[in-house]
Amino acid sequence: MVGQRYKNSVKITRARPGADADTDHNLVAMTVHLQLKFIRKKKEAMNRRDREKLNTISMELSDKIEEHLEEGELMSTEERWNRLKKVVKAAAVDTIGFQMGSAPRRKPWVTTGMLQKIEERTKRKHQSTDEAKSEY
Repeated sequence: MVGQRYKNSVKITRARPGADADTDHNLVAMTVHLQLKFIRKKKEAMNRRDREKLNTISMELSDKIEEHLEEGELMSTEERWNRLKKVVKAAAVDTIGFQMGSAPRRKPWVTTGMLQKIEERTKRKHQSTDEAKSEY
C-alpha cells in the first residue's frame, strides 16, 4: 500500500475486520508521520557584483571610496557607518557594475572550454548513429 520511499513514515497499522464495507476484504487503517519539505520560491534575479571585474579594478574602487569619504565632524558611530556603507555601495555600482543575467553557480576551476566539451559529449551521447557513438 505504501511506496518504498515512505515505508519508514508508517507508524501504526491495524486491520479493521468489522468495518461496514461491502467487500470481503478487511479495512486497513494506518498512522503516517509525514514531514513535508518547505520549498522556497525563487527570488527575482538579484543584482550580483561582477567579481572578475572586481579583481582587475580593485585599486580604482578603493581610490573612489577614499575620494568620497571625508572625516565627518561630530558624527556618531551609527551615522559614520551608514555613510561608509552608502559610499561603498555607490562606488561599487559606478566602477564594477553588475553581472548580466543569472550566472550559474560553478566552481572556479570549471572553464568555458570544459563546458563546451561537456555539451559536445552530451550531444553525441543522445545521437543513435555509429559515427556519434564512436566519437562519444
